[in-house]
Amino acid sequence: MIKKADIILIGGAENILAKAISVVLNFFQTDPVDYTHVLIAKNESEGIEAKWRVMNCSLGDKLSKAKRYKIIRLKSLTDDERDKIIKSIECLIGIKYSISRLLLQLLDQISDTNFFTKLNKSKENQICSSLVAWGYYVYTKTKFNGVDWKSCEPDDIDDESQKNTDMWEIIEVK
Repeated sequence: MIKKADIILIGGAENILAKAISVVLNFFQTDPVDYTHVLIAKNESEGIEAKWRVMNCSLGDKLSKAKRYKIIRLKSLTDDERDKIIKSIECLIGIKYSISRLLLQLLDQISDTNFFTKLNKSKENQICSSLVAWGYYVYTKTKFNGVDWKSCEPDDIDDESQKNTDMWEIIEVK
């Protein structure tokens, strides 16, 4: 059963932008990239994602349309931390998707650094993975795969869950 603040990684490009991101990531990264989108569970049936804007979404719709997905949970999260993570992310609902952060991530990929994304420190500039990473960092100081929230990609979140199985629980995989 999905809980508040569970992380949902989605793969199998659902639109042209996701397909382009997948191609670029798989070209530049040494490990395979299975997931190109990430969202966070607001409750059992709703999530929050950054698509064209930061917005609420139906988890049922997302999961039924996904070619593949993985739902992960930080084992140590308290109910209070779950609430705080979601409340912090809800404050960003309505802001526009940050094309500038996405372009900075492309430069990071080309240069094999996290230099460029670190230049954009504004919480108002979010893409899907930075949004989830920011919410987790604010209340738990989590750095996915050792990467700051500003530079976090879906693959960093996936790698974190694979490397630290003592800290992360896989709830469901399709």
